[in-house]
Amino acid sequence: YSALEAADRLAKEDGIETTVVNVRFLKPFDRELILSLLAGTDKIVTVEEGSACGGFASVIQRELLQGRDRGQEFLALAVGEGSLPLASRNELLAHCGLDAAGIYRSVREFVQHK
Repeated sequence: YSALEAADRLAKEDGIETTVVNVRFLKPFDRELILSLLAGTDKIVTVEEGSACGGFASVIQRELLQGRDRGQEFLALAVGEGSLPLASRNELLAHCGLDAAGIYRSVREFVQHK
């Protein structure tokens, strides 16, 4: 829901249109669906509440972008490496930039970066 909230804010405040896809499961991986979604964009952002290493971001990079020059830029938002403070789930998401405000800031900066 944080990604949807951030997408709504991006559209309303910045005129940035996004497509949000909830990928509930990595396996089985629907390669054709993901390829069709990626075909129409030049910027790709993944958001996951786990480590990017071995998660959905890794699948996108390895399976779909590696070795292909599609001119697409990629940003993975995920929990960073290292230890985390003891906190509530919401506090941890904010700490990692994975709450709606953090996603909004990161995507806005990524899209506006030329």
